[in-house]
Amino acid sequence: MGALIGTAIVLAVLPTTGATASPLNEPVSVARSVAPTAAEAKVTASLATDNAGVLSPGEELTVSVTVTNATETAYEHGTASLWFDPTPQRSRAGLDSWLASGDPVPKAVTLGEVPVGALESGTSTVVQIVVPASSIPFGTDPAETVFGIGATVTVGTSTTADARSSLVWNPGATASPSTVGVVFPIVSPSTGKGLLTADELTTYTSANGVLTRDLDGLERHSTVAIGIDPMIIASIRALGNAAPATATDWLVRLSELPNDTFSLGFGDADLTGQLQAGVTTPLVPTSSHTR
Repeated sequence: MGALIGTAIVLAVLPTTGATASPLNEPVSVARSVAPTAAEAKVTASLATDNAGVLSPGEELTVSVTVTNATETAYEHGTASLWFDPTPQRSRAGLDSWLASGDPVPKAVTLGEVPVGALESGTSTVVQIVVPASSIPFGTDPAETVFGIGATVTVGTSTTADARSSLVWNPGATASPSTVGVVFPIVSPSTGKGLLTADELTTYTSANGVLTRDLDGLERHSTVAIGIDPMIIASIRALGNAAPATATDWLVRLSELPNDTFSLGFGDADLTGQLQAGVTTPLVPTSSHTR
C-alpha cells in the first residue's frame, strides 16, 4: 500500500447534499487531468484535496475543482459532477493505468454535483467543496485502500472536460516510518597532479571559492552526511606552514561542523568502477608531488 500512496494523485469526493462552493486561491495538491472529450473543446478540469489526499475517519474532505476555459467562447454557467469507482486499486501499475484511461467506468457511482459559475474566454474558476465525514461513502471501511475518483465538468450545452485522481483511505492504521539519508560530497575540481597546489587551494577556499560555497550550503543542515575527498585534506596538510590561510581556516571550519562525515575515494575515484574491473580493494595513491 505504501507504493500506492507514493503515486496517488489526489482527487476529491462530493456528497449529493451538504456541499458548499466558494472561490479558492491556493489548492493544496494538483490532480492529473484528462483531455476534453470533444475534440474541438479546450475546457479543462483539475482537482485537488487538502491533507495530500489522505483521508481518515472523522475528517472532513475539502476539495477544489479548477475549470479552465481556453476557448474563444464565454459560458454563463456549468456543472461539476463527481463520481467514485468502488473497485479498489491494488497496485501501482493498475492505478497508473486507471488514471491514464479515458474509458467510461462501468461501476461509477455519482457522488454529487455543484454549479460552476460564469466562465469567460481565457479564464479559470475554482470552487471549493467541503464534504462532511458522515457523507464519505467508504467512511466505515476497516482497511486502508486507494480509490479512483473522477469529475466531469459540463459547460454550455455539450462542452465537457474530465479529470481523474485518487484518494487514500486511512482508517487509522499506523504508518511505517521511512528513514531518508542525505549525503553531500565535497570534492575539488579534477587535477592530474595528485595534490592540489597552493594557488589552487587559494582559489577554491576563497570567499567565493567552490569549497567555501560547499561549507556555506551545509550550515544549519546538521543531518546531512558529508563525504569528503581526502585529497583536499592531504593537500592542505602537505603544504604545512606554506598552506594558504584560507585553506587552513577552511579545514578548521570543516572540523567544527556537527555533521557525520566519511571519506570518499582519493581524488573522488570511482570505487564502483574499480570493483567492477576486478580490483579486490580500492586503489590508493602511491606517491604525489606538488609544484
